[in-house]
Amino acid sequence: MREDTSIAKTNVPGFLFRLYKVSPRVTAIFALTQILMAILTTTIAPLFVSKLLISIASGTATLHSSGNLLLLYGVSLFVGDIILMRASIFCAYISESKMQASVAKRVLTHLTRRSTGYHANHMSGGTVSNATKLNGSVERFWDTMMFTVVPIVTTILSVCIALIFILWQYSIVLFVLSLIVIAVIVRVQSSISPVSRKVAEKTSAMTAHIADVINNITAVKAFARENDELKTFDQKIGDWLKYNRQEMKKVLIVTG
Repeated sequence: MREDTSIAKTNVPGFLFRLYKVSPRVTAIFALTQILMAILTTTIAPLFVSKLLISIASGTATLHSSGNLLLLYGVSLFVGDIILMRASIFCAYISESKMQASVAKRVLTHLTRRSTGYHANHMSGGTVSNATKLNGSVERFWDTMMFTVVPIVTTILSVCIALIFILWQYSIVLFVLSLIVIAVIVRVQSSISPVSRKVAEKTSAMTAHIADVINNITAVKAFARENDELKTFDQKIGDWLKYNRQEMKKVLIVTG
């Protein structure tokens, strides 16, 4: 009996990204709120503070001008960190829940259309484990995209655009350096990904073994195979530990 890897293999960024089609309008609003929030909190709000500091340093600051700048700074943070953040979280719950519901339905449809021979030759525990991981990865992927990638890219672009009107050479340097950093990060992540996939496979294998032993506990006890199943499980644990240590070493090399 083999572990089912067909569902796990669909867990790719392209598949997860195309899920925006499940709820395109809400997902678009989700992205827009993150873009506006990044612009307000990381570009516009600091500009008000810098203007205030410049006026104080030059001795031209007045109570009226300083008060206006502080008010604009406070409004920018309030709109960005409170209003837009809550709107973003609201959109995240709606869009991601619809995506997960769609994935769950697709998985069940895919599995129910398989033949009985297919299910007889694949471990049910592994199938359920892979399906659960695929559905869980939807939320992780879109949270990473919207709450990390989108704000970072927006901040870089907005700062570069602002610098064009101040000193365009700085804008070009910042943009090039940002591309270099992004390229290095992608390169590093790609070197860790193969080992991480192996860790996920071995984790799934352990979960599948536990589920199948429990589901067939009557047969296990009838043939007195408790020790054999434990030995098999020890082997799976050993495989998992092996790749887990490899992943740890790569992460330490990268972060060190």
